[in-house]
Amino acid sequence: MSARGKLPDGYIDIEKAVELCGSSTAANITGVVTDTLEPKMSKGTDHMSTLKIQDMSSIQPNAKHSWLRVRIFNRYVEKLPRPSVGDVILLRNFKFTFWAGDPLAYSSNWSQWLVYAAAKIPSTGFQEPFALGRELPSTNKSSDARAANPAEAMYIIYLHENAPVVSNLPIPPRSIQAQSNPHVVSARDRFSLISDVEIDRFYDLVGEVVKTYPDRGTLDLYITDYTSNSLLYEYVTPEEEEELDSYGGNGDSWRHSTTNRPHKWEGPYGKLTLVVRLWQPHAEFADEKVRPGDFVFLRNVRIKLSNMGKLEGQLNQDKQYPNKIDIKRFNDQREERVQDVLTRKEKYFDHIKKLESKASKGPRKQRKKKAKKGIEQARNREESEQTANALNAPEPIDTVMVDSHRPNQHVECAHKDIRLTPLSNILNSLQLRGKLDDGTAVEFPFLNLRYRARVRVVDFYPSKLEDFALPLDDKSYNNQESDQSESEVWHNSSPHKRWEWAFYLLVEDAVRTSPKETPTRMKLLVNNDSAQYLLKLDATDLRQDKQRLKQLEEKLFILWGDLQERKSKGEDISPAHNNAFECCIREYGVPVQNPRAKDNFSARWTRMHGMFETTIRG
Repeated sequence: MSARGKLPDGYIDIEKAVELCGSSTAANITGVVTDTLEPKMSKGTDHMSTLKIQDMSSIQPNAKHSWLRVRIFNRYVEKLPRPSVGDVILLRNFKFTFWAGDPLAYSSNWSQWLVYAAAKIPSTGFQEPFALGRELPSTNKSSDARAANPAEAMYIIYLHENAPVVSNLPIPPRSIQAQSNPHVVSARDRFSLISDVEIDRFYDLVGEVVKTYPDRGTLDLYITDYTSNSLLYEYVTPEEEEELDSYGGNGDSWRHSTTNRPHKWEGPYGKLTLVVRLWQPHAEFADEKVRPGDFVFLRNVRIKLSNMGKLEGQLNQDKQYPNKIDIKRFNDQREERVQDVLTRKEKYFDHIKKLESKASKGPRKQRKKKAKKGIEQARNREESEQTANALNAPEPIDTVMVDSHRPNQHVECAHKDIRLTPLSNILNSLQLRGKLDDGTAVEFPFLNLRYRARVRVVDFYPSKLEDFALPLDDKSYNNQESDQSESEVWHNSSPHKRWEWAFYLLVEDAVRTSPKETPTRMKLLVNNDSAQYLLKLDATDLRQDKQRLKQLEEKLFILWGDLQERKSKGEDISPAHNNAFECCIREYGVPVQNPRAKDNFSARWTRMHGMFETTIRG
């Protein structure tokens, strides 16, 4: 981790903060705001402001908690923070506890806080004055809070730069945000099918237990009522998983890694299964009394999004009746709602059998493909009937095909346990489409998500390697405005120009649905940090530094073969001759200045894709 990415002295990350829950120890912490609630009265005499934050520790694949709830108290409501999603907040001398099963940071009389609006945090190109002592202005702070010191300021800039990586969801306009205050419906209206659940609401569910997985005092209960929801994780068939295994995937998502799933998934396949995290005392009851194949009733399950954007449930301890068990195992399957589940289950398996029987009548070579195609089409038909998100979905993938050659072993991608995603699926993600509370369809301009893909480079920009590094005083590249003060004085007094990597790779998909399909292409930005990770080289003036230019050529030859040589000679560079490699891709949005986009949220953002955590060895 770079110096900018190092926590300031005296600060801890969210993972460490969770370990302090229940103790009397106070600590300093900082993070990106991912959700906020309007201030309200506490049960005492104070008002309180509640928000959620994430940091770099909370997004790691092995993170125990993907966010931290923060609660700040004050006698006067006007003295509470009112941050927006994407802002960075510093919290000093906060204590930690568990509330409703989740970690909570809360203020005391000695706590301080400062809010830094995302729009006013400078870019990394103008960070040096703040490292030298210039004050980074906050937009809101507690009355006794001192200004951020240089180490804190640098880390705020670092977090702001990495906010698209930290947050897993786009920042929609207020009118289409999921309700941040979980809505508790009346008891008589609380029952729901899994297909109809919505984020941040509480439901009663009835379903069949598919699997149980105990984990450090909690238990994950996998249940299905044989209805589909497009935001659930998709479990693939054994045939699909074999194909994924053949090119490095494991048929699993970031949330459901094979380390947590030692046995093959036995169904149901598709987006039919909801994972509900049970806390005590429910976890102990389920571990002792509930087995796969049982039918259960779950009371007051909160539906939320996992850190990978998939629906999951959470069943916490009842604060009023802490020993109350909100799980009931049905001993009599004649109960009406159990019968409804059994009816849907029977239809599901009848349909699967018909598809398999029909596919088995064709040539042996085509059986698996036909069965898979039929199941996939049926799955997509069901989803299209149940959710408006799927009405404009792309054609379902019939078969996944990859190059017969092994991927480039000299290019290493982090997160090797993550399933490969075709570029076409990234570009045409169903999660880009949602709906308002009144049912009106809406399309998000981008998603803050990360993927792993297998691609090959087919072109690059700029066309000359000498232009892959740019000086920060080049206004055509670094057009960030600064005031006519310390920042500009510092730049003018520096004896050397500072350079950054900035280039694009045009890549095409090495994962296709048929041999006749034209591979999907995507433009990937490689920014300074990603290029340093990729090349293990610092940017310099490549027109003067011939040694560094030579090193760059040698590195990129490993990545793209003779592409540069053929391009420099004016030869046809299509089709590409180089080997495919695996890389990490992040999607994010960049705000644009468009006065005509005032009433069009999507038009105010440019959808971007960039490479990250991919390195060339050698």
